[in-house]
Amino acid sequence: MGLKRLSLSEEELMNVFWKIGTPITSVDILQYAKDKTWSGNYIHKMLRELEEKKFIEMCGAEKHRGRLVRQFKAIVSREDYATFFLEQQGLSTKALADIAVAFVKKKQIKKKKSEADQKDVIDEQLIKKLQEMVDALKEEE
Repeated sequence: MGLKRLSLSEEELMNVFWKIGTPITSVDILQYAKDKTWSGNYIHKMLRELEEKKFIEMCGAEKHRGRLVRQFKAIVSREDYATFFLEQQGLSTKALADIAVAFVKKKQIKKKKSEADQKDVIDEQLIKKLQEMVDALKEEE
């Protein structure tokens, strides 16, 4: 995939993209990141860097106060970046699969403590599928 490591500010900005999930402008970013001390110029600089690193792309434009502003969308998912980051830390594919199984099991335990619903069936199927993937990876080693 050829991803590059992001700075902390770039990760925070990508979290805005991932949280919103739809194309956004620098004006939108200023509204969603009110707790940050980012200036308009700093946001434009980070957008340019994220575009160069192929994490976002321009996907349109809209008018804001009579001016045309560019819209951007994420082209790298949070999951793909997390996988890249963990692989950079030396985790193998098998370890990532084990983490996924543990994560889903932990989520299911929390859910059972609150209120059981139809999602438990889906989680059981997901756990089974993930466990099969882990077992297949173990056989390859």
